[in-house]
Amino acid sequence: MNQAILNFIDNLTLGDIQIYRNLAILPIMGRSLDLLKYTILDKALEKNFLEIKEVSDSGSVPELFVINKSKKRILLVDGEELKGAKQNRIVNSSIMIKKHSETKIPVSCVEQGRWSYSSANFCSSGYSSSSSIRMSKTRSVSESLRNDGSYRSDQGDVWSRVRDMSNSAKVNSHSSAMLDVFESRKENIEEVISHFPIIYGQKGYFIFLNGELVGFEYFSRVNAFENLFQKLMKSYALDSLLNIKKFNDVDYLKVSKEFLFSVKECKEESYKSVGLGHDFRYQNQKLVASALIVQRLGERLVHFSGHNIAATEYYYR
Repeated sequence: MNQAILNFIDNLTLGDIQIYRNLAILPIMGRSLDLLKYTILDKALEKNFLEIKEVSDSGSVPELFVINKSKKRILLVDGEELKGAKQNRIVNSSIMIKKHSETKIPVSCVEQGRWSYSSANFCSSGYSSSSSIRMSKTRSVSESLRNDGSYRSDQGDVWSRVRDMSNSAKVNSHSSAMLDVFESRKENIEEVISHFPIIYGQKGYFIFLNGELVGFEYFSRVNAFENLFQKLMKSYALDSLLNIKKFNDVDYLKVSKEFLFSVKECKEESYKSVGLGHDFRYQNQKLVASALIVQRLGERLVHFSGHNIAATEYYYR
């Protein structure tokens, strides 16, 4: 197993559980020493470091063109939504964009009913895709990597899960946009998130819904996690609002550690990322996980996430 990932698993440090209604977070803590510097999508767009557009005037659903005009490495996170151009998309895998570079990135459409320009370039919607979509997309992208080395998702499945979300939330979107579902519950989502303060030194979390472990998220830099926290949490907050069930007491610590340790039992697959570094994949009948490793004075674990298949498969079905 990759040593950077193994070190993370074997030296896991956790904070105290946070619970609000049917949602719970177990913080993942980390050391402050971060040798690989980078900025995140929203910050890069705010500072005009980054330009994201269709690959051509006619466009191509499964890919976009990214221009990094800066001296900064820029992290795009699996599931982040990009709004505008011919239709809204989500990023298919976590990608570290090189300094002063031009890169085609793999994406999935989350707005089936529009194929016309609303803007020349993309901006951040401020949201990330639901845990159900991320789990399924991670699984289908892993399959594509094994079959032909591409980062393509099962686009039909993504559209189906967006429709299921819309139906569950009773949202009638004229363009079948995932964004419209989130916007319909914006105030409720923000209220849920307000009950989960970030802990000093926190770099990630295990997240539970209705007593079931949904998955985990970890970033190498504290400031990256802090800046991405709201965006990522919005998807879980929406899940919690649309999936309320009774549940029994949970040993959050035990379940989290067992889930993470089970990643070690999976076959490890490594693929060259479309940006810097390598994309590591893990899968068995219970989970799918992916990790971005970038070389910088040794191997650096930039982003690591995993999803519980059983807990997220049928959220909206």
